[in-house]
Amino acid sequence: MSYNNVLHREAGVTANLGETWVYNRDGGPAPPGIAELGANVWRGDAPEAERGFVALHTPLGHPRFVAAHTDTRLLEEARLLQELLPDLHCAWLLLAMCASPRSLPASANYARGNDDAVWRCLLALLGEKGDADPTLSRAAAGSFG
Repeated sequence: MSYNNVLHREAGVTANLGETWVYNRDGGPAPPGIAELGANVWRGDAPEAERGFVALHTPLGHPRFVAAHTDTRLLEEARLLQELLPDLHCAWLLLAMCASPRSLPASANYARGNDDAVWRCLLALLGEKGDADPTLSRAAAGSFG
């Protein structure tokens, strides 16, 4: 019986073969039956920085995978924050309502990086130097709930 049939019978779901990954943080060969799901489904023998997957915008896997995903995400967010700067009014509204750290981050490193990026954007909007202490932004964010 195929792995997909067992999955359907036992869990009532079928694998979306375009978006199915199986991983083991410690690596190693794929368990029996995984190969029939596709060539790139098994993530356990990938390099550490690729050993994982993203579910509901949360990276799950080897710490190096999580760090690589977080770094990529922070670079993209910093790029988007820079696009806010030409229009002060829109930038302030978007920064205050959308970019402020009110979500539950997947990791402390991501939260710290996001806070620092928002802080640098705010400093740029206010025409301040970019070397002000970013820990003030984290303290302020915590005080506003």
